[in-house]
Amino acid sequence: MNHQPLHLDIEYSAKAEFGKPLMNSLFTLGLAIGLTVNYTTLGTTVGNLGFDKVEFPKPVFAGDTIYVETEVINKRESKSSPNEGLLFFEHRAKNQNGEIVMKCQRAALMKKRFNSITIT
Repeated sequence: MNHQPLHLDIEYSAKAEFGKPLMNSLFTLGLAIGLTVNYTTLGTTVGNLGFDKVEFPKPVFAGDTIYVETEVINKRESKSSPNEGLLFFEHRAKNQNGEIVMKCQRAALMKKRFNSITIT
């Protein structure tokens, strides 16, 4: 429910810095993290603990294609649960031109072991 005209109003945006509507930065963050789930944490996340150093160095526009790279930058055992650990990720979202449009670090509490479940 962000009613900022830079995201919604074509005429208003045409007179602004980028000349067209921008995607909402929190949408970009959510999209980027969502794109990583299948290849990083599906079925293993106990909970996200926080996001840090969130940056949006370039704008995202309607029609852009977004790709995301994820790197595990640190890990440690959970102090309170022997079956869980903490992973620290860096996510980098790029547009179709290879420009970084979002970068953040994320901490997540993860299961140490994951038993595959077949869904029929």
